[in-house]
Amino acid sequence: MSTLEPRTGLERARGRRLDLMLAMQGLEKAVASAAPDQETWLADVRSTSSDVMAALRAHIDEVEGEDGLLAEIRFDAPRLTHMVEDLEREHQDLLAACDRLEEALYADSPDIRRGRRRALRLLGQLSLHRQAGADLVYEAYNVDIGGPG
Repeated sequence: MSTLEPRTGLERARGRRLDLMLAMQGLEKAVASAAPDQETWLADVRSTSSDVMAALRAHIDEVEGEDGLLAEIRFDAPRLTHMVEDLEREHQDLLAACDRLEEALYADSPDIRRGRRRALRLLGQLSLHRQAGADLVYEAYNVDIGGPG
């Protein structure tokens, strides 16, 4: 059992984690809806994907910041630096997936199937990333960041 105490970066990360989860739920709902009216479907998916992208960027800014959670873990548990680096690489992969989704949604002739596939792929990557983050926090502090958020 770790004797380390998580610092304030953990609480801020929890808030960003919840924001991201809620945005993901909105995108999943929009993507899973029927698309009899392509323009309405696209508007809903564009809006909710924008929310996900904003939440993801806020998450990255927070946890990778100078006093963010990842810096704290590097300091408190340097043995986990490789896990921190993996998450930072995942952030870049997630941002690239966001760009691919935007390309599909804002193409001259958007393809709903392509947009749906890219959105679902992004949601899957985000879910895996959130789990990896929860695993890292648990390894560092024996604290479950998961909960409902």
